[in-house]
Formats: sequence, C-alpha cells, structure tokens
Amino acid sequence: MADPPATIVQTAGNIHISEHESDVLRRMFAQYGRVAIETEFGMGLSGCRVFRVRPVDMDGTAHTPALVKIGPLELIEQ
Repeated sequence: MADPPATIVQTAGNIHISEHESDVLRRMFAQYGRVAIETEFGMGLSGCRVFRVRPVDMDGTAHTPALVKIGPLELIEQ
C-alpha cells in the first residue's frame, strides 16, 4: 500500500522557514493535507520560533488555528 501524500506546508509571503522546520510541521500535522503558517510571533531571540498555523483537511476544510513553537528542546522546556 502506498504512503499517503505528504502534508503541504505553506507560508505567508514574508515568512521563511528551514527544511528542518518544514519537516517538523509535516510530521506534527501529518493527518492534514496542508498546514498554512499565517503569522510568526516575536523576533526569535530565544532561538525558538513561534507560529500561528492553520491545519487544512484534504477536502479543503480549515480548522482552528494552533500555536506552534519550534526550536531546541531545552529552550522549549524553559
């Protein structure tokens, strides 16, 4: 049986993410067809990035936005 298609990660025009950050989001939202990064909060001075993302089903149904913090585990735990 074939693997399901990978979740598509979309970013707002002024937000740029690394391949690693994109991979993390694809894994976190693997059950959705798409995850849209709508906003980035803060300046990222802590070494972490915080995004408001909106998961979207394969059929286009958008869900409630979620806040996602991506960074080294020890910084997230602080």
